[in-house]
Amino acid sequence: SMPTAATEILLVVMDLTDTVILGHYSGGRMLPEASAALIVIMFTCSVITSGPGLACMTLSANAASAGDVSLCGNWLQLAVFFAAVVGLCMAPLWAFSGQIMGLVGAADLDLDLVSSYGRWRLFGLP
Repeated sequence: SMPTAATEILLVVMDLTDTVILGHYSGGRMLPEASAALIVIMFTCSVITSGPGLACMTLSANAASAGDVSLCGNWLQLAVFFAAVVGLCMAPLWAFSGQIMGLVGAADLDLDLVSSYGRWRLFGLP
């Protein structure tokens, strides 16, 4: 459980760092747009991590604790494959997060900036 907790803590630190950098360099005017993009990004990330990601992690941990290294490797390969396929399907959602937020009624935001932030996040950049 320690690696999972460390990963979650580091993800929170990464998001806070993004917010601090974005707030500092934009003077705070881009924070609402970044928050809107993060709604789409976090929603799509939860699809990967909450169900199939946890299932593959649990199955590979059980195989590793049973000493079946081959089965553990199979589960990890399946998890990487699944994450890649789902990630490729969800990348357009990040790239067009502004249009998605416009569809749900966030018309008071600069939707081009929302999409721009989503596209930068595809590369792991704030």
